[in-house]
Amino acid sequence: MTNLQATLRSNVINLRGKNGSDADRSVAELVEKLNSQICSYTAANKFASFFYALYNESRQTITYCNAGHNPPLYFGTGTFAGWLQGTVVGIFADSKYDQETIYLNKGDLLVAYTDGIVECVNEYGEEFGESRLIQLVKENRDASAEEIKQLIVDRVLSWTFAEERDDDMTLIIARVKD
Repeated sequence: MTNLQATLRSNVINLRGKNGSDADRSVAELVEKLNSQICSYTAANKFASFFYALYNESRQTITYCNAGHNPPLYFGTGTFAGWLQGTVVGIFADSKYDQETIYLNKGDLLVAYTDGIVECVNEYGEEFGESRLIQLVKENRDASAEEIKQLIVDRVLSWTFAEERDDDMTLIIARVKD
């Protein structure tokens, strides 16, 4: 993970030098380059899921590339066809990745999460699951991002017991300002 983070940081510096649509197109190119670099210096059995998004505030868009990661939840007012999905990084050096741009509207909500949120299990071996996460966010869609985060964390922690919490639990919650 440290290698992945360092490689990403060095590649993002190059991305910042571009502007406009070139910067947006380079999202998939960045993930392709990152994948190639990870393949070159990690063991063949090491890989990572990865989601990278670039927010353009002036255009109210997110341009993203998904490499095998849980796609964020999108609660919006506009049309949304669904997230792209690609191969995890670190397995095939020549993998090609796609990107897509989503136009956001005021009030739209994105909830990005790691698998530690949805795959945690209760004492009966039942996962918390994406459907519970979706329902929780739907029921609290008008709450602040901080309140939604706390509700999710509290519900997940009460769902599982400490002995079964062996995966990271990361959340990023973003709402387009009204």
